[in-house]
Amino acid sequence: MIHLNNVKYMAGGAVTVSPALPYNDTAVEFLEYLSKSLMKYREYPDIVSFGFYIRKANILKLKESFEDKRYRIGRGLIFHIAPSNVPINFAYSFIFGLLSGNSNIVKISSKEYEQVNIVCSEINKLFQEEKFKHIKETNAFIRYSNIDEITSYISSISDGRVIWGGDKSINHIRSFPIKIRGVEVVFADRYSVCILSSDAVLNLSSSDLQKLSDKFYNDTYLFDQNACSSPQSIFWYGKNIEEAKNIFWSSVKHSAAKYDLAPIKVVDKYTDMLTNIIKYDIKKAEIYGNEVYCLEPEEYQENLNGRFGLFYEYSVEELNEIADNIRDKCQTITYFGVDKNEIISSLTAKNILGVDRVVPVGMALDMNVIWDGYDIVKELSRVIDII
Repeated sequence: MIHLNNVKYMAGGAVTVSPALPYNDTAVEFLEYLSKSLMKYREYPDIVSFGFYIRKANILKLKESFEDKRYRIGRGLIFHIAPSNVPINFAYSFIFGLLSGNSNIVKISSKEYEQVNIVCSEINKLFQEEKFKHIKETNAFIRYSNIDEITSYISSISDGRVIWGGDKSINHIRSFPIKIRGVEVVFADRYSVCILSSDAVLNLSSSDLQKLSDKFYNDTYLFDQNACSSPQSIFWYGKNIEEAKNIFWSSVKHSAAKYDLAPIKVVDKYTDMLTNIIKYDIKKAEIYGNEVYCLEPEEYQENLNGRFGLFYEYSVEELNEIADNIRDKCQTITYFGVDKNEIISSLTAKNILGVDRVVPVGMALDMNVIWDGYDIVKELSRVIDII
């Protein structure tokens, strides 16, 4: 039994390491109950989305896709280090470890989010039920300042580690070894892009245009564009691009009217825009109120990151032009009005190292067991070969 000192337990306590079968009945039932308890928090869309994801029907669907006629079991103890930029991310990391059949210690960011408190509170309630005693004994959610001694100790006894964060922090954590046969799944700095067909945008009715811009808003503004899967750059493809831009961004401005655009965000975004105009070769800048700023560089700049509604856009005549600019740090491509098979063909023809997801606009933030090119549940379980 593992008990940790100098940490705050947000849920659970001392942890017993007890590997189980992936997608075991107790884990599925626990998530079913947790799903029902979280769906009432309608004021937090990310909590509701998480609750919907872990509903029993979806978990059983994931289980069906997971089964490959191999005998698998959890690896043992998994140490999860959650990021600070996406409040609900720790919960997804936990359920991936749980569904893999593992015991889990989840380090939650010290940054305060009400979503974290809500989810941990509901988990604690379920931990009080006798039928979930085993899950309580094998899982803990902790919070502590970045004390290297604690991180080093938990790492040293872990059979696997899941790290979410920036490249610098990941390299620091990697300096603390895990068990010799331990596995590591790392989610590092990434960026994402969006491809929009100008022809498709111009052919939309007013209501469909608003639906598209609402989906784009959900992809980008919900986490201030901080999520690695939120697009920073927009590639326009087709004819009459300037007309399509004006119509689209005006609609996005309307969708973003509900965004919590605090004065400090406006100042920071305006400062970012002016700084990049000076630093880079920007041929055009458009402002659609305080909600939307768009910059058009002369050439594609991979290292330009937007926040609070600052986007970088480019016009292309061929999809291959996009593939020419994609690097290994590109995670997600969202698209509208473009054939996904054409996107894949253009990418594979260039033998690119990047891009792990190609999804329609509106699905950028939809977490899944397959993420950043990993099949996470399979990565965190081991195969017992039986002949």
